[in-house]
Amino acid sequence: MVKGTIPTATDRGKGKNSKPGPLSAADLERELWRVLKHLDDPYELDESRLTHLKGIDVLAQRHHQYSTFAKGEVIKEVLTSSLERLPRNKETRTKLSRCCCLLREVAGGSTLVDASRRLGLRREYVSREYRPRAVRILAKEFTAELERRLRGSHSPNS
Repeated sequence: MVKGTIPTATDRGKGKNSKPGPLSAADLERELWRVLKHLDDPYELDESRLTHLKGIDVLAQRHHQYSTFAKGEVIKEVLTSSLERLPRNKETRTKLSRCCCLLREVAGGSTLVDASRRLGLRREYVSREYRPRAVRILAKEFTAELERRLRGSHSPNS
């Protein structure tokens, strides 16, 4: 595997957001940012390129075998759990806490403009300085959570 890529289950894409081949780290981050805004849309999640990650198919077969949007449900569960695992210290104004706050705001339906206001920062600054770091943090946690679930150390309903 090429360094900086995330393995995928297939080499062929699916849906409007697909490209063949493995997801690069940058592709993973872009796709996570995109689906973060659609956590309540199983169709959109099921059409995501994240469905091609190794492990999503395995978990979908294991836990949502008869669901129409099985892979989308797995993505939602892993992403939701990833967000829950992020630090929640609202009082500190560290970059990490602001990044985590930004991710939760966007997942909750806020626009980048609204989230920036709540953080007390300009949208341009948040977009340039916080968003890239936030999505890298989320990608690390998402990947780790997916691995935990594949090893069976986390049940999907707990």
